Amino acid sequence: MFKHFHLKAVLYIIENQMTEVSNGVYKQKRRSFPLETVFFDSFPEMYKTLLRYIKSKLISGRSEIRLCLVFKRYTVKKQI
Repeated sequence: MFKHFHLKAVLYIIENQMTEVSNGVYKQKRRSFPLETVFFDSFPEMYKTLLRYIKSKLISGRSEIRLCLVFKRYTVKKQI
């Protein structure tokens, strides 16, 4: 049995939200949403909901939105 290593690239939307807890002291809250096509092909309304959420966060000016490409290693086993 041979092991083959593959890389999987996943695009994430990351929201960084800063909230002032006292004078000049901020608390950061981070959320990340993986954008995998299999998920959004199955649930297209979820994709539209995510886009509306991002739009509202950008308009409010209270969140920073970033895109991140993450590479993950996974193994595929082949039978001889």
